[in-house]
Amino acid sequence: MSQAAIFSVPTVGPVSPTTMAARIDDNFKAAVSGHSGSSRPAYAVDGSFWVSTATPGQRKLYAFDGSDDNLVLTLDIATGKITFSDGTHDDAIAAALSDSAFLAAMKWRSRAIGEVVLLNTAITGADIPPSTTSDTVWVELTSGLTGVGAFNNGKLTTESVSGSAPLVSASAVINYGSSPLIGQTIRLLNTEGRIQRPSTSPGALQNDALQDHSHTVRFSDMSGSVGGSDVARFNNANNVLSGASGGNVNSFVNSRVDVETRMKNIGVKAYMRIA
Repeated sequence: MSQAAIFSVPTVGPVSPTTMAARIDDNFKAAVSGHSGSSRPAYAVDGSFWVSTATPGQRKLYAFDGSDDNLVLTLDIATGKITFSDGTHDDAIAAALSDSAFLAAMKWRSRAIGEVVLLNTAITGADIPPSTTSDTVWVELTSGLTGVGAFNNGKLTTESVSGSAPLVSASAVINYGSSPLIGQTIRLLNTEGRIQRPSTSPGALQNDALQDHSHTVRFSDMSGSVGGSDVARFNNANNVLSGASGGNVNSFVNSRVDVETRMKNIGVKAYMRIA
């Protein structure tokens, strides 16, 4: 252990090289030992850390705030065990980092407020966010789950569902007291069947659509010759061929027809963290 008699070097001279070397050496030894001693060094200032050797078998690290010494941690020399000032232990922290329950909770605590996660809950064993914990609060973005015992009970209010598939519109208002999002309207994505899309206008809503376009079609007569005047155009606005005799064209070979325009997909459930 070492604390310098004077933690500084001479700033005026002359002083002998021996005196200068001794002072510097004294300062270095104090710094290397953590300014250890049975009491706080006299030269400590606000922000100084020092090690107490006053308790046999222990080393205590203190932070001096200019008036008081604040215990940071205690080292047991015999066992190497470290106890922090709040009573936790280094081995307890290590144990927590390998504890399955702690790690299971951390995966939800690490999510951002307002973040949406998509989960294939049809798979046995798939993770589902906790529905009743208070340290990390989630809602399932599905309508009709606000009753007693339901996933969104006590979290959402003013649900609104209108329209019919595929143009269903569904929303609700966050009504959880400790949520920073309280009072905000959110989309019930599962009920709407709506996907999320990166945008410079977050929150903007769009329905499915097909880009407007047209096609030139020539009709041949019975002899196989192409009639120069029988030109028709497919108009995306009304889905008919116009400008040619023979009526409308309303079917296409090998096409997959449904009530919406969509990509190949698989259903998942969306959840949002609100607190």
